[in-house]
Amino acid sequence: MLRYKKPEGSEITRLHGTSLDTISLPPSSLPKSTIFTTQAQFLFRIGEYGYHPGQLMRPMDVAETINGNYLVSDFELHCVTVYSPTGSYISRFGQRYLSGPKGIIADRNGRILVVDQKSCMLCIFKPTGKFINRFGARGSGDNQFTNPFSVAVNSQDEIYVSDYAQHAIKVFDQNGLYLFRFGEHGIEPGMLHAPTGLAFDKQDNLFHPTFLSQNKLAPWTMNN
Repeated sequence: MLRYKKPEGSEITRLHGTSLDTISLPPSSLPKSTIFTTQAQFLFRIGEYGYHPGQLMRPMDVAETINGNYLVSDFELHCVTVYSPTGSYISRFGQRYLSGPKGIIADRNGRILVVDQKSCMLCIFKPTGKFINRFGARGSGDNQFTNPFSVAVNSQDEIYVSDYAQHAIKVFDQNGLYLFRFGEHGIEPGMLHAPTGLAFDKQDNLFHPTFLSQNKLAPWTMNN
């Protein structure tokens, strides 16, 4: 778990995306993403308000690729914007396939996985941004979503997607085949209430915050 001291008078909300070496904050109230080290040392900010390439309107999540680039999902621009390790604009992609992107992650193979909240699907792209496939649909079935929020991938390349409205986390193989789900609605330990961000540590323990306890992380082992 990453720990840092919050500066006096500051506030950080809705922490969605993190990486091993940096903390990336995509505040929904500002068209920017802020990058910190794990010691909370400010590095730089990405983006400015606007519709043009390199600009952001409603950034929702940040991910880091295997070559150090930053990926920012933009709900209003319906795309993913790519920046260099120093924050320079490179490209953007996904406009043909994304209607309301939210959670995003790059797996160990370089594939980019994006939760499209508006269409209730998960889209998979190549490292270049070329579309591969997508799965899911709106509904309450095993391979369906009501309000998908975030995505994480474990060391076995299994895909975990949190569903804010179903109070559940659903698991798929790397090709999108449904495997299982877990989570029971409630506020007691082991239960879920509107799960949001997801992240795995090096031991494949899954961490997530819930709507009622955004200042806490609930850990799950693979055996849970």
